[in-house]
Amino acid sequence: MPATTIPPGTLPAFIAVVVLSSGAAEQPAAPGPNESTVPPGRAAIHFVEYGGIRNWRADDDDALYIEALNRKWYKATFFGPCIGLRSATSVGFVSDSGGSVDRFSSIVVREPAHGTMECHFRTFAEVPAPPKPVSRKPPQDVPAEKP
Repeated sequence: MPATTIPPGTLPAFIAVVVLSSGAAEQPAAPGPNESTVPPGRAAIHFVEYGGIRNWRADDDDALYIEALNRKWYKATFFGPCIGLRSATSVGFVSDSGGSVDRFSSIVVREPAHGTMECHFRTFAEVPAPPKPVSRKPPQDVPAEKP
């Protein structure tokens, strides 16, 4: 069997190629149970105009949780507060030309006190589930006991 000769000065490069090709490179960790497998910049809800959105819930005026038809939840944040979202009973989703909602989309909120406002997404990512809604009922007075 003939011997392989390596020219002088190429040994470090040869070792690097052997190490990288042997699979010694570190593998990324698997996502945890509450982490999304979709990178934050690639999440999207498709076929919005055909009922691709099942439900939505406002998180004050700062974020919106959106449930897709496949029951996956997404969280969209905005570049600033979306005035009127907290009390809105309906929103309009502005999708791209293919009918998808993603990080480049926006919503339209119509509120009598504030008019119409378009709120552009800053982030859009898949989330495990939205937090439980907080009751906005004012605390009730408890009558004092009479002696």
